[in-house]
Parts: sequence; C-alpha cells; structure tokens
Amino acid sequence: MRRTKPARRPAAASGPAAPKVEPPPRTWTNAFSGGMLCRDPLILVGIARMDLPMGGLELMGPWLDGVPLTWLVRPTWTLEAGDGADRLARAWRAHAAAYPAHRLVALSSTAAEVELCRQRGVPAELFNGQTFIEERFFEIDPAAVPIHDAVLNAAPLAWKRHALARDVPRLALIADNWPGASAEVLAYWTGVRAAMPGATFCNGMFGADYRRLDRAEVAAVINRSRVGLALSAVEGANRAVVEYMLCGRPVVSTPSIGGRDHYADPAWWTEVEPDPRAVADAVAAWVRRAPDPAGIRAGVVARMRAERERFIEFLQDIVDRAGVQRSIRAAWPSIFVNELTDCRDAESLMRRVLGTG
Repeated sequence: MRRTKPARRPAAASGPAAPKVEPPPRTWTNAFSGGMLCRDPLILVGIARMDLPMGGLELMGPWLDGVPLTWLVRPTWTLEAGDGADRLARAWRAHAAAYPAHRLVALSSTAAEVELCRQRGVPAELFNGQTFIEERFFEIDPAAVPIHDAVLNAAPLAWKRHALARDVPRLALIADNWPGASAEVLAYWTGVRAAMPGATFCNGMFGADYRRLDRAEVAAVINRSRVGLALSAVEGANRAVVEYMLCGRPVVSTPSIGGRDHYADPAWWTEVEPDPRAVADAVAAWVRRAPDPAGIRAGVVARMRAERERFIEFLQDIVDRAGVQRSIRAAWPSIFVNELTDCRDAESLMRRVLGTG
C-alpha cells in the first residue's frame, strides 16, 4: 500500500508538552527497534537496517514534521565496509532538507566509522554498540560446571566462518540469529554439521527439532563453556563477545572490522589469524590458564559503565543546549534499557512520544 506523507504540522511548543501528532496507523510496514531517551527535548534512538539506514527516522519523520528532535542512529553493520556510510549520508541529506527541525547523530562503534560519517556530513560520535548491553542479563553462574572448551554464538551464515572452529574439541554452537530456512542457509548449516560431527548444536538442526534459546539459556551455555569465539572478518560491534565476557569467559577472536574488540584486553582476549589450528591452540591456552571469571566480568563492566557515563554527558549537552533544566544522570536508571531500545515499531515509539503508551 502506498504511504502518503501527512500534511505539515506546526512545531511543538516549548516546554514538556508532547507534540500534538497522531501515532502512525497500524497499516504501516513499520517494524524497527527504537526508543525514547528524553521527551523534552525530544531525543529518540533507532537501530539501523539495510532498508532503514537512519534506523527508523525514515518512518517517524513525517509524523514529527516541525517538531525539534535529535535522532540517534546505531548502525549494526560496520560502516567501514561496503556503501553503508554513503547510504546513510544520502538518506540524511534528503531528510534534513525535508525536515529542518530534525537533527541526526550516528552512534558509531569505531573511530574509523566516526571519521567516515563526518567526512560525508553526518554528525557522529564514538559510542560502541556493546556499551548499551544490559549486564544483568548475563551473569556468572558459580554453580555451572564447564563441559565445553568453547562456544560460538553466531548466525548460521558463511561469513561467520564456523569452519575456523573445527579443530576445537568439545565445541558448543548457538545459532539463535536464524535468518530463515532458505536453501542456502540449510545447505551451509548441513555442511557445518558434517564438518563438526562432534560439536553440540544447542538449538538442534533446522527443522522439527530447531528451538530458539532465550537469554537465560544462552547464558547457561556460555557458563558451561570455558572460552567464547568470534570468527567473522567483518560485521558490527557484535553482542556475543560481550555476553561471553559478562559471563566471565575469555574470548578468542580473529582480526575483524566493526568494533567487536572495543573492550578487548590481554587479560581476557586473544586475537589469532583465521586458521583452525591457531583458533584451537588459543582456546587450549585459555583452558590451561583458567582466568578468574569474576575478574573478566568486573573489568568489562567497569569499562562499559565508564562509556555510559560519557554517553550521559553527551545527552546532557543536548538537553543543556535546548535550554531545559533536566538532569540526565538523575533520570538514567529510568532511561537505560537493553540496547537503548524497547519499542519494536513506529506505532509503539510514537505512542511513547505522545505519552500514551
């Protein structure tokens, strides 16, 4: 169904009142992950997709025409590879021309991404996506008995390079980010099973026995493993490595673009060449070393919280520039949710803006 742009609406009045706009109709194809960080001044956040390089501002913009707002977009796939930075810049130029009351800032996971955005006229700040993962969802289970030498939590896609883990004994594989049972995916995953007959496929194989794991079940697998693996060459910030470290597990990674090494430290992180033997040897070294899980978790959490403090200061600057008397730090416990997003479509985010949901 063709979507028409609503008539222009007057700018919102100053003060805490919500903008007088209607939520998007349910007929929209409007699914995306977004959230509201502040109503006055209005600060919204969205997670980018291939078809939504601005993370949902494309959908929300017409319904907030004339309303001053700051939109924070979190790229999930690195802007250092492909044309992601160019697509974001094109989308933002067109949007800014149509909606001059709106401001966009890219929350980039690497310094290189920040530079790419700024070179193209897109405001950007360095805030790695791992910073906004809620640490209480992944805890150390002191009662768990490790039965796996390593765990690889990765979508069943060839660029995740599962084969690099084929020499790791007692390997656990989690494949929760299932992109659908296409022939290509099924063929790839069948090949992984054939190459690693001794691995534990924690979700089962795709088909009747496939079962998605919830967060608690993923954490349980990690706690029953000694090492976490990340083996792709290019992706985004990567949630899985933070989940490993929050559960107190060291990480073996290959060199990568995208920012997954943001919280890397020799005390819990080894980078090796993309070679199965090198991966297996690094896992064996961590198994022998047996680092203290509490020390890994504490070190990573301390760095995440320091980054969040910097983010709070960033938000406070937006508030101060708007001339609003408000403490972001005081409100932070009610602002912070996992990945900063708790709305799953344009309608629910619009209702949050309006204060009706």
